[in-house]
Amino acid sequence: MAERAWILEHINDPGLCLVDTRSVGEYQGIDVRAARGGHIPGAVHYEWTRAMDIHRNLRLRPADELREELVALGITPTGRWWSTARPTTAPPTPG
Repeated sequence: MAERAWILEHINDPGLCLVDTRSVGEYQGIDVRAARGGHIPGAVHYEWTRAMDIHRNLRLRPADELREELVALGITPTGRWWSTARPTTAPPTPG
């Protein structure tokens, strides 16, 4: 998870993608659970539950599906990225 000072220092870095993995309501500032609602300007939203496969006991969806979905949002395995919500594991690596 990215810390505030680090984000402020690197927010305009090329190749950096901030990923907000909270709910849509939290991202949009409707469901406020912190001092301020909403997301960091420029952050990409990808709710963490989207990675779960409801047909396989909530295991992660296949890596190729996740990679395709994340790349479509600009979240690439070659760029630097940070979650602005919950701690995450490394992004999918090319297969």
